[in-house]
Amino acid sequence: VLGGAGFIEEYGMATIYRDERINRIFEGTNEINRLLIAGTTLKKSILEELPVRDAISIREDDWFSELVNLDNRLEVVVEYFRGASLYTLNELILKYGQDMKNNQWILEPYANMLCSLAIVDTGFKRLQKISNDDRQENMEVFELSVCQQYVKLNQEMDKILSHISKNKEDYLQKLKKINNYRDKLNYYPDEIALMDKVVNTFYKHGKYYLD
Repeated sequence: VLGGAGFIEEYGMATIYRDERINRIFEGTNEINRLLIAGTTLKKSILEELPVRDAISIREDDWFSELVNLDNRLEVVVEYFRGASLYTLNELILKYGQDMKNNQWILEPYANMLCSLAIVDTGFKRLQKISNDDRQENMEVFELSVCQQYVKLNQEMDKILSHISKNKEDYLQKLKKINNYRDKLNYYPDEIALMDKVVNTFYKHGKYYLD
């Protein structure tokens, strides 16, 4: 205002350029982190520093075979995340082997799957440690998080499998296997309803209520 139109134009362009540079730095950092996550997982899996091969073998015929209590719906959903991530990793190793580390377009969506798994797995374990009095309201937030991550995980898995499949028939066969687990999972979340529930609880407290 003090500098007139020329000042505003010059300052505005400088601000836009600065913000764009910051966004590029942030996104570049995120890309590097995703490559590190996926690359480290691949390396440790191949070197058997992580029991990934055993985990894949155990779940080869049933992603939920490790569960004792199939009545805990959220625990079954979390196990679906684990099964999907292990299945996708196995398909990637079969396709690329160690050369997977050179395929950035594959590493990034797979790292996103691992992030989704980490979010729901950590959230579920923390939820178990919360007292019954506080669990219900925390459960609302967790269910919304699981719902959103479920969508992301499946999108990234589909992106990967559609790329690495040999042909249409191979891709459809993979989808058939995954859809069988989704049917068994019987998980059909309503994100809008879950968001509404969280917001209503927020208004009831009149503040952020999970501090």
